[in-house]
Amino acid sequence: MFGGSFTEILSSGGYTMFLLIGCSILILAVIFDRLRAFAGTGEKASLKLTSGVIAAIGTGDFSEAGAACEKAKTPLSVVIKTGLEKSEPGISRDELEEALGLEAQRQIMHLERMLGILGTIGSIAPFIGLFGTVLGIINAFKALSTAGASGPAVVSAGIAEALVCTAAGLFVAVPAVIFFNYFSNKSRRVAAVMEESISGFILALKKSGKLR
Repeated sequence: MFGGSFTEILSSGGYTMFLLIGCSILILAVIFDRLRAFAGTGEKASLKLTSGVIAAIGTGDFSEAGAACEKAKTPLSVVIKTGLEKSEPGISRDELEEALGLEAQRQIMHLERMLGILGTIGSIAPFIGLFGTVLGIINAFKALSTAGASGPAVVSAGIAEALVCTAAGLFVAVPAVIFFNYFSNKSRRVAAVMEESISGFILALKKSGKLR
């Protein structure tokens, strides 16, 4: 079945194969886009940024803290930079926590953008492949009804070709599910580290006298 050229395999799967190829292109685009979005969000890098900002706040060098955030250009750095901009004299801890919480939610939502596409394709791709296989088997049995004595050979070849759709559906679904789970778990870790960093940042501002 897979010994032929790509064009032969594609044609044997029918129109369903074109839909699955479109799905595979879409998930590749989403995967590469999310890999770029998650770049620099590792726990080690995030804690290093937080430590640097807290140290700068401890010495009263808020410009250095802001420069560190500008250089990092990560979701966490955006949140901390928002905190630096909001930390005007007299601001309460509750007000700052609310502002940081809202910004953190926006950043997490940005990280999780388009993950629904991966989840949806991972769920439906096997069914699309199965649909193509069913259509192929129907066509194979139609051929059997008109093939006469050569029927068994005709129907076995038709079924073998139809199964290409099932294989293609699984081939598309597996990486979609893997990366959906990977990005979802990574997003939860980023959120946890971000929450810890926000707490440390607020404590540093309180010690510096910026918070009442």
